[in-house]
Amino acid sequence: MRSALIYTFSLIFFLLNARSSAGYDERHLNQVKTGKDCVKCDLSGSSLPTVALKGSALARTNFSRSNLQHADFRSANLVKANLRKSDLSSAKLSSANLQDANLDKTILHSANLRNANLKRAKLKQASLNRTNLAQANLTRANLTEANLRQVNLEGANLTGSNFKKSILQEVNLSGANLTRADFTNAKIENVWLIGAIYCSTKMPWGVEVPNCK
Repeated sequence: MRSALIYTFSLIFFLLNARSSAGYDERHLNQVKTGKDCVKCDLSGSSLPTVALKGSALARTNFSRSNLQHADFRSANLVKANLRKSDLSSAKLSSANLQDANLDKTILHSANLRNANLKRAKLKQASLNRTNLAQANLTRANLTEANLRQVNLEGANLTGSNFKKSILQEVNLSGANLTRADFTNAKIENVWLIGAIYCSTKMPWGVEVPNCK
């Protein structure tokens, strides 16, 4: 009897651990696989490459540590979504609303975020190689220690954004709004700044203020 009880408790413990390590809720996973809205869902640790969620409502959904390569989030509502440590390589995120979203340590290689709203988004230590952020709103976004190589930020709004200790190599900042942006201790090489707007901008070599009104 005692052995049977020990076995039963061990089995329950194993199943609970298996559920927590998988992370995501199976019902939520099936829901998004059919392209349905999924607000406040738990999809952490899931594998959803090429998932089609264009225009979907996904606010506050947890996608942390997920495989989202080539996923389609165009015009999706991802306000306050958790995408921390996820792989969004080649994902389509143009015009998506990522306000207050957590993208810390997220991989965004070759992702398209043109016209996306990333206001106050967390992108600390994110990897953005060949990422398209043209015309995106990155007001007060946190890109501390982020890696930006061959990134297109043409015409982007970077007002109050934080690039401290980040790496920017071959980045296009032409026409970008750099008002109060902070590049303290950032490594900047071969960056295009034609037509960029400076106002109390903290560059690695000092504060730029020529276009303040």
